[in-house]
Amino acid sequence: MLRLLIILVFGIHFLFGNYAFYSKVRNTCSSYRLVVEQKDMRLADEGFTLTMNSKRNNFERVMLIGFASVGKAMEHQRYLEGIGKIEQALIPASVTIIVNVPVTRDNLVVSASASTELIEKLSAGIIETSQFMQEIKDSIQTL
Repeated sequence: MLRLLIILVFGIHFLFGNYAFYSKVRNTCSSYRLVVEQKDMRLADEGFTLTMNSKRNNFERVMLIGFASVGKAMEHQRYLEGIGKIEQALIPASVTIIVNVPVTRDNLVVSASASTELIEKLSAGIIETSQFMQEIKDSIQTL
C-alpha cells in the first residue's frame, strides 16, 4: 500500500511537470497566434519534438517561436522546481522543431534541432535570433 502511494505521488508530480511544460509551450505559441495542441508535442528519451504549421513565407519565424516557447517552458520548469511544486524540472536534452510549410500540393517539411543550452540562451536574450539561426543552420533539413 505504501509503495502504491509513493508511486502515485511521484507519478502525479511527473504528470504535472509534463502538463506544465506542454501548457507553457502552447500558451507562449498562442501569444504569437500560433495554434499548437498537445498532440503536436512529443517528449521521449531522446528529446522533445514540436510540430508546427506555418504560412507560405514565414517558416523561420514559426521555427524561432517554437524554440523560444520551449525555452520559456524550461525556465518555468526550473521555477516550479525552485518553489517545490515539482520534484525535478523537465528539461529535454535536445529539441527538434518540425514545420509544415504549404508550398506544394504536398507540404514542404522543414526541421531543425538545438541543444538545451542554446535554447536557454535564446530564451534569456543572451543571443539574438540571427545568431541562434546561425548556430542551428547545419541541423536544418527538409524532409
